[in-house]
Amino acid sequence: MGYRESAAQLALFRGAVAGARAAGIEVILFVPPLSRCELEAIDQAGAWETFERWKRELLGTGPYWDFSGYGKLDRDESFFLDVPHFTPVVGHVILREILGRDCRLCEARARIIHDAADWVDRSSIDAYLARQAMMRTISRRPHEGCARVVEGVLRARPAASP
Repeated sequence: MGYRESAAQLALFRGAVAGARAAGIEVILFVPPLSRCELEAIDQAGAWETFERWKRELLGTGPYWDFSGYGKLDRDESFFLDVPHFTPVVGHVILREILGRDCRLCEARARIIHDAADWVDRSSIDAYLARQAMMRTISRRPHEGCARVVEGVLRARPAASP
C-alpha cells in the first residue's frame, strides 16, 4: 500500500539485469505468487492499474513467468506461510517450472502451482492482462476473509497528506 512508482529504480533494475546478461549470466524473471490478502490490498488501495502497468514495464527487461493474480495460488491459503510468504514447496515447484523441469509426475497440489505459471512476453501481455482482469472479476469476494480485513485497515488509515 506504500508503493511508489520510480523510473530511477526501474532503470537501476534494468541496468543490473543487462549487466548480468552481458557477463554471460542467464537471468530468469518471474513475478511470485501473491496471497489473497496481498491482491486485495493492491485492489482495494486503488493500485490495480499501477500493478498492471508495472507488469508491462517489467517486459522492458525481458519476458517473465507470472505466478501472481486472482484465481491462481490465492485460492488456497495453505500455499502461504503468512500473508507475504509462500511455502518452501511452492518455491521448489516454481524453480522446477522456470528451469524447464518436467512436472508430469508431480502430485496434484504441485501441479496446481505448476499450472499457475504464465509465460508473459510482448506478444502475450495484452491477452494475459485481459485474462487476469476476468479472473479478478470472477474471483473477488468482497465480504469474505481478506477483503474484510483489508477494507478495515484501509478505513482506519489516516488520510494521506497532500
